[in-house]
Amino acid sequence: MPYPPSPAGPSATYPAYPAGAPVTPGGAPWGNATPVAPAPVSSCNCISAAALTTGISSIALFAIAPLAIIYGLVGLILGIVGIVKANKLPAHSGRAMSITSVILSVIGIAIGIFAIASFFALMAGMMNSLSQMTSDPSVLDQLKELSTPSGAPSDLPSDFPTELPTDFPTSPSDQL
Repeated sequence: MPYPPSPAGPSATYPAYPAGAPVTPGGAPWGNATPVAPAPVSSCNCISAAALTTGISSIALFAIAPLAIIYGLVGLILGIVGIVKANKLPAHSGRAMSITSVILSVIGIAIGIFAIASFFALMAGMMNSLSQMTSDPSVLDQLKELSTPSGAPSDLPSDFPTELPTDFPTSPSDQL
């Protein structure tokens, strides 16, 4: 929205530059008006920073192996893209950061794969041990002996119930 005109006219709003006034080195009579250079283009290779972050995360998330592998793959891809970008545009930094992220991502992927393989090997070993224990009757007898305390039947009175009752009341009205 334009301002309303000044009642004194345009000369009252913008005074004329007095004749004979000194001119600045830039050539403008209103002060030092040196031209300003445009803002520099960012030299940050942000893809390299994202790759490094996901590479570190892939190692930190080793306890959640599938997530570590996913973060490692993302970090590996971003690291390779960052290296290519740093090679094409020499003004962009981040080549070392991209190489570091590729290395960390590969380590994170390897740790994730090792964690998954270890988990399945542990499960297979436990299943094998369990199947051996249940197939051997002597082991079952030993487990039964361990589950009953020694000397317990002789300490109990002869009329002590050894079976649990099965006729429990199911509702409060059955108890009356």
